[in-house]
Amino acid sequence: MSVFLVRYRKRFTLYKLVLKYPKLLLLALMGLALAMGWLSTSIRFQYDIESFFSKTDDSYQDYLRHLELFGSEFDFLLVAATSQSEFEYHHFQNVEKLRQSLDSCSEITSLLSITNYKEQVKAPVVGKVDVPIFRLETELEFRKSVENFSRESLPISDLISKDGKTLLLAAAVKQGMSKEENNRLLDFIERTIMDIGIGHFEIAGRIQTQRFYTEKMSSDMVLLVILALVLVVGFLLVLYRSLIGVALPLIALLFTILITFGIIALTGTKLDLILVTLPTFLFVIGVSNVVHLLGKYNKLRSNNIPKIEAVEQMLKRTGSATILTCLTTAFGFFALMLLDVKPVQRFGLFCGVGVLISCLVSLILVPSVLLITNAESGLLHAKHRVKWSNSVLVYVAHVIDGKWKTIRLMLVVGVVTFALAANKMNINNFFLDELPQDSDLRQSADFFERQFGGIRPFELQCRGKDGQSLLGSISRLKDIERIENKILEVYRVGLLATPLTVVKSTNKFLHGGKPEHYRIPESDSELANISRSIAKFGGRRIERLISTSGVYGRFTGKTEDLGSKSFMELNTMFMNWYDEQNFKHIDVKLTGGAFLMDKTNMSLSSSLMKGLILTFLLMWSVVWLMFRSTKLALLALICNVFPLLMVAGLMGLFAVDLKIGTSMIFMIAFGIGVDDSIHLLADFRAELKNTQSIGEAVKRSVHNTGSALIFTTIILCAGFLSLGLSGFSSTSFLGLLVSLTLLFALCFDLLVLPAMILKLWKPKNLN
Repeated sequence: MSVFLVRYRKRFTLYKLVLKYPKLLLLALMGLALAMGWLSTSIRFQYDIESFFSKTDDSYQDYLRHLELFGSEFDFLLVAATSQSEFEYHHFQNVEKLRQSLDSCSEITSLLSITNYKEQVKAPVVGKVDVPIFRLETELEFRKSVENFSRESLPISDLISKDGKTLLLAAAVKQGMSKEENNRLLDFIERTIMDIGIGHFEIAGRIQTQRFYTEKMSSDMVLLVILALVLVVGFLLVLYRSLIGVALPLIALLFTILITFGIIALTGTKLDLILVTLPTFLFVIGVSNVVHLLGKYNKLRSNNIPKIEAVEQMLKRTGSATILTCLTTAFGFFALMLLDVKPVQRFGLFCGVGVLISCLVSLILVPSVLLITNAESGLLHAKHRVKWSNSVLVYVAHVIDGKWKTIRLMLVVGVVTFALAANKMNINNFFLDELPQDSDLRQSADFFERQFGGIRPFELQCRGKDGQSLLGSISRLKDIERIENKILEVYRVGLLATPLTVVKSTNKFLHGGKPEHYRIPESDSELANISRSIAKFGGRRIERLISTSGVYGRFTGKTEDLGSKSFMELNTMFMNWYDEQNFKHIDVKLTGGAFLMDKTNMSLSSSLMKGLILTFLLMWSVVWLMFRSTKLALLALICNVFPLLMVAGLMGLFAVDLKIGTSMIFMIAFGIGVDDSIHLLADFRAELKNTQSIGEAVKRSVHNTGSALIFTTIILCAGFLSLGLSGFSSTSFLGLLVSLTLLFALCFDLLVLPAMILKLWKPKNLN
């Protein structure tokens, strides 16, 4: 690659174009940024949980077929209303008024409430009669209903809490609703509750979640951008203390973000939970390009090199290193596309594109501004204002000279220690992971966890073998009952509805509503009668549990959020039990969105390794092409792999789970961390041409690039640390752990890599 770059520079017109047409290029860049910025105003936010599913998994196709049969388990709405005392008459009346109001909404396709639930009873002369569970006409009739209330024979007994204080309205909402429709329905519900006078209520479901996430993502992005801006400006003021030293990097960052977001708008992509962090990433990554370019320009001008020649040398030396570092950083992001999760793939794609745009913007903007203005005053003496960095570099040189044995011992001990700690890291994810603990949505979720068994959907599909109907025989129904009992035992599912729910309810209906007949039929004739009744009186509620053909059935409910690791263990336990039972009539298959999320999360390790191996090979190839030395490439690789091991060890030590959000840390940090190594090695290669001493070349390269590496790492770490204030846990951990990785990488680049070059690399020909 080094030979290629040398030849390419001779033909490459960018340097000549910048030197010859700086004003024209600057105007073209400004025009492009403004046009793309105008396009970016059309970008919107979205929260789509289905986008986090792995599309290549066989279970995804099963999930799509399940959706065609029964609809999505995520299109639910739960409204819980709580009173001060149990079985309070006026509270039941208020909840019934709320049910009537919600029943009139076109966005709600079905609605269940115990306040109007009527059991169908077969009466002698009149036929079918609907008998309400609770009569609300008068308080006396209501009290009689309470006395006769029996949970055991009621299929929707989970719609009322055990203490009788909280009533639950369970609804299915229209699929594919827009953000505006969601907000309109949610506003209507909240306004109606207030008008009726229900004191305490909780809401859970897709519409509530979508509103929370879209609003939170919008505010989060604004907060993170402001924090990153403040931190970057602060460090630039400390570094340069001049208007141009602050303005030039900020203009470069602004152009980069506008162009990148314009590309996002052109592709029709909406901002999701992960993509909202893109501006912060581009902020902290893009500023390092400008700092390195200005740093080299300052050194050249401080040596009384004329402006035009200084700009040309800046582009040839630091510009080449900037291109290489941006390529490796971009490929680190592109490697995220190997993770089979659409939001992560989109983030990797657009972040990688943004890094390349940042490189191009920096290489055009910085030299053009320096050439057409006299704004360099205030830059030339910046290095004298940060004398502490020189003290750090003096200590670094001392360590490099005489501490090799200590460094080697620390490496060995560190590898063993952090490898053991990393082995404790768990792959785990919680359904409610991203909800801040103090948010209203998290409080509502915790309420439903306590009172109604949770809001995490549970789905299992059953099928009659050989295409036989699930209701075709009593033995099949008994198999379903055994499966239902095992599900309750293993998963502790609340609001569980199964094909057996339909059968038992119908049997009770045919026997005059007597509670003792809420059971499986005892004879074939009784079953035939039930089947005819289901076919005659069946409706949407039955279709959501048994397919029209009767071959497929659905077990659906809500469970506690125990985490993907626990659920994978429970799934294994349940399926092992199922295999041991050797059912002759029923096939079952776990499915549903929560199940797919768990499978996607548990497959992260293999995808992560593929991405890391790809980025490792890229880094090794770049260094090998620069030096034609396998050993030097290996040394550079080691110095960038070890910080990843340290962070993995810290994650294991502090019980930070590996999941979709935190899995990105390693490829992102590695892609960014190698930049320092490349800048150092590029300068080392240039210094080797001026001296026959490897030791002297190493010291000069550390002195030349050390300050820039320190300052860019500080800016990067500070910028990523701002992500720690995000309301989403994955974003917070991402910022913190990437910052730690970059800090570790800086220490290895300044201390370990030079020492390893001196002790272990013996070039055959210094020329």
